[in-house]
Amino acid sequence: MDHTHREFVCEAQSLQRSSDAKLVDALQAMRNHCASHFARQDGSMSETDMPGRDYHADERAAVMQSVDEVRQCCARARASLTSLSPAR
Repeated sequence: MDHTHREFVCEAQSLQRSSDAKLVDALQAMRNHCASHFARQDGSMSETDMPGRDYHADERAAVMQSVDEVRQCCARARASLTSLSPAR
């Protein structure tokens, strides 16, 4: 497994260990990692004119959409919970 994939595993482990309060930040870190990895991957695929590149790009876009949807859902839930918390 190459360095980028080891980094992904670290991000995923961080996400798993994340507290509720840090979940949105951990999801953002995972999104940033995926976006960077996918951009490098797309560049390599373009340079080598890899067959199936369009399909792979569609799959990467679906992953990014899923990460964004989960991150937005968690952010909304956190905002809702914050609004319900008693004033200090």
